[in-house]
Amino acid sequence: MTEKKEHLKICAIQTEIEKDPRRNKDKIKKYVSEATSEDVDLVCLPELPIYGFDYELISELSSEDILEQNKFFSELAAANRVYLIAGVVEKEKGDYFDSAALFDKEGRKAFSYQKTHLWAKERDFFTPGTSLEVVDIEGWSVGLAICADLGFPEVSRKHVLKGAELLIYTSAWMEPYDELWRLLLKSRAAENLVYVLGCNAMGTKDDFCGDSMIVDPTGRYIKRLGKEEGLLTADIYIEMVNSRRNEIPWLSYRIPSLYQL
Repeated sequence: MTEKKEHLKICAIQTEIEKDPRRNKDKIKKYVSEATSEDVDLVCLPELPIYGFDYELISELSSEDILEQNKFFSELAAANRVYLIAGVVEKEKGDYFDSAALFDKEGRKAFSYQKTHLWAKERDFFTPGTSLEVVDIEGWSVGLAICADLGFPEVSRKHVLKGAELLIYTSAWMEPYDELWRLLLKSRAAENLVYVLGCNAMGTKDDFCGDSMIVDPTGRYIKRLGKEEGLLTADIYIEMVNSRRNEIPWLSYRIPSLYQL
């Protein structure tokens, strides 16, 4: 693990996912460049920000197309010297995965999480992942999850028991469930005493509800976006995590034997 930074500046990019992947890439490049001009450490994009949920288009992607997708994000991270979390399509032995990949400041694909809790039509197309791990970002332990995973507190709790201090949900959460989105993000932060970043897509074409936000370990919003495209940036502090866990010792008061089915 690298030496822990006492604070991180993190950024969510909220975009409307167009039908044209080239337009999506152009927007992503523009917003990442804007974000890094604010000297951020970590930038997060929504779920599948290039291809969206166009299953016909995804099924026609060649191995070269998927490599090119990864190269796009790799070069973007390296050029801007930033950690970048991006929703990506992965394909292994004929199976497609809805994934969140971490690209480090050198552009290396350092980590990938494959969505475990698939929703509705996703279940007919994607294969669920089978692993919940944490990843090191500037010494912080970070848990990655995707959209519907938010509704399963077991996911966030496992991340936290593995050491997570920041939980990130890259999402394409839809209307009319925007109030549920807000409630769950705040709950995951408060019950686990961690920061939570919810990075959502927006747009009337697909009814994605936007409302990306950063929540502190007390469950309070630090910053929120509404229904428009844009950037959401905030500083987070490890001391806030530590002090909240000392103040409210949910984790140390757990009785694991009681929770067994």
